[in-house]
Amino acid sequence: MGCDIHVFLEEKKDDEWVFIEEYDWDRWYDTFSLLCGVRGYYKCIPICPDKRRMPDDVSKEVWNEYERGDYHSPCYIMKSDMDNYKYYDTVFPDERGNEDRTPRDIINEGGVWNDIKALKDNQRFVFFFDN
Repeated sequence: MGCDIHVFLEEKKDDEWVFIEEYDWDRWYDTFSLLCGVRGYYKCIPICPDKRRMPDDVSKEVWNEYERGDYHSPCYIMKSDMDNYKYYDTVFPDERGNEDRTPRDIINEGGVWNDIKALKDNQRFVFFFDN
């Protein structure tokens, strides 16, 4: 049994966060680790290291989904998080014995990172994990 990520794009409109779309991101533990330190053998400094929780102003749709399921580790990421991350070229170890990599190596593999890099200033991804 694995851990999957549930991802929702929200956009700020008229001072309120509004649900836009649900995304289907693949199970990729190195990404989970780099995003917020969840489920990974890649021991890096996460982009969202401050142990964020569900935003207080999360949209009703995202909150209802979170309450409905058996989820854990809610978090969110914004464009500014990517802009302010200082460790893109730092080499971090992989506890599985795989080649050590940088966060930039993982991001350049594409997938979810293309979605994250496309965020606008007034958008965020809210995400959480299942058991």
